[in-house]
Amino acid sequence: MTRAQFLVADLKHHEDRSHSIRFKNIIFDPTESKTQNHEIHGFQVIGEGIIPPTNTVEHQKAYNKGKKSITKFTHLLNGVAGKLSSEHGYSPFVSVSQTALVGGPPLEGHARDIEGITSFYDTAFHFPTTHTTYVSEHDFSRSTQYLHVSAPTLKETDTLFPSCGATATYDTVEILSGVCLFSAKTLKSCFLGDGKFDIEQLLYAKPTLYEMEYIARASSTIADIAAFLILKSGSSYHGHQRGINLAITLDIPSFHYYYTAAQMLSQDRCTTDEALQWLEAIEIRHDKVAAAFQEAINRRLTARGIVAGRDYQVRTTPKDTLLSSYIFAALQQGQQPCFAYTLKKIWNQHEDEAWADFCRLVPEKEKPQDFRALGYLFHVYQVVRPALLSKRAAHMIFDPATAMGAAAVPLPRKLMISVDDRVERRIYTRAQDLLKKLRRCSADFPAVPTLVELYMCRRIFVDGNIAGGDLYQADPGADHPHLLVPKRRDAQDYPAASYGGATIAPVDIVRFLHGVNAPLTIDCDSEILGLGDLIG
Repeated sequence: MTRAQFLVADLKHHEDRSHSIRFKNIIFDPTESKTQNHEIHGFQVIGEGIIPPTNTVEHQKAYNKGKKSITKFTHLLNGVAGKLSSEHGYSPFVSVSQTALVGGPPLEGHARDIEGITSFYDTAFHFPTTHTTYVSEHDFSRSTQYLHVSAPTLKETDTLFPSCGATATYDTVEILSGVCLFSAKTLKSCFLGDGKFDIEQLLYAKPTLYEMEYIARASSTIADIAAFLILKSGSSYHGHQRGINLAITLDIPSFHYYYTAAQMLSQDRCTTDEALQWLEAIEIRHDKVAAAFQEAINRRLTARGIVAGRDYQVRTTPKDTLLSSYIFAALQQGQQPCFAYTLKKIWNQHEDEAWADFCRLVPEKEKPQDFRALGYLFHVYQVVRPALLSKRAAHMIFDPATAMGAAAVPLPRKLMISVDDRVERRIYTRAQDLLKKLRRCSADFPAVPTLVELYMCRRIFVDGNIAGGDLYQADPGADHPHLLVPKRRDAQDYPAASYGGATIAPVDIVRFLHGVNAPLTIDCDSEILGLGDLIG
């Protein structure tokens, strides 16, 4: 039996500000924990009944808790019948190994508080490669993800695919994801030593390793889930014509970056025109990244046999909001936007009923105190918004034939699946709390969705994960890291590929990580990723 191998990279920062990168396979075999040295601090491979020597109580607790959640998730997808149907042959199925990569930031501190100790399970999505009734298990393609599941309100019996004659727990699924723009280093590069800033650094910034790698990783996970749902709910596999209503929503920030320009203007570090150019650069980047993300998802779904856009829709959250309008209007007049005034205006507006309901959910003491906190709250709102819209749906769905127009059509039973990095879990934890509050208002919100949080394991660690750093903060920018290779080629630990040079470009790092030993992962060059314009 072939052991699962998880290809990762370790990005090193050196005192001379140069970077180097090393690729490493983590073997998902806990019996080798005593000898395997993957040099990623704080992480251990843990299996059922086999405890590595450096295992801690926290690691074991995370492994056990993660196993319960991933078990509920696989039952949700596989259903009661599992992979074999006597009438329809083999349908897509998900399998999870008993082995997980467990870890997080190794030291107590801010990074550990944000991410915690997490278990990432070897999760395989199996897709039939034949449409005949009689197939063997060899007639499946396999795509592997390394996932942590958090699903506090998901029940063990919940499923999208019940036994014959039973009703599915959910009939509507929305997959949520998003990606930040640029990287911390790119944004900082705009600020010059004399206190001014160079807007051209932003306008002509190349795509970052962070953006490209995240889009490659997230689009693969999203495509596996979406393709699985589409194929399994299709008539050829499940025996009925009506499939699951599936939507994919991408929350790409834009106005969240506006306030930086406002701060610079107030400190006389830029002109009004330069501040407006900053906003323009943000909008351009937003549109390119959103297009790249959507294209990556569509292409990966096509690679899994799904016709682009036919059984699903991909949308991006709106970038034009009252908040962006207020900041833009203030900057046009050369003024510093007033946070107190802005908060009062948007908090008390009633044009968007869902937003008004959201504001009422937030306790007075938890209201944002600055623009950064307000931007974070908008991310939470995008997660909770489908639940808030159920109030409107309850008033719209009725039978006009009845005297009082009483509700006669059942409301959609909605499941939300978020796909993100663990560093963003604060958004979803806050959203879960607000969804819990909505469930107490069952009369007003009769169809509050269930939120299942999926967190992807990192593929690029920073400095051996010694401080738990993330790629957004540690992105090398325009630098091409030096490629470190072992003095003696070890086929087990290093992919049999060579780049033939001393350095490696960011796009080649992404290609190496996501284009090796992944049959269902398409090549990650600029055209395939939909990043052609962005890479330029």
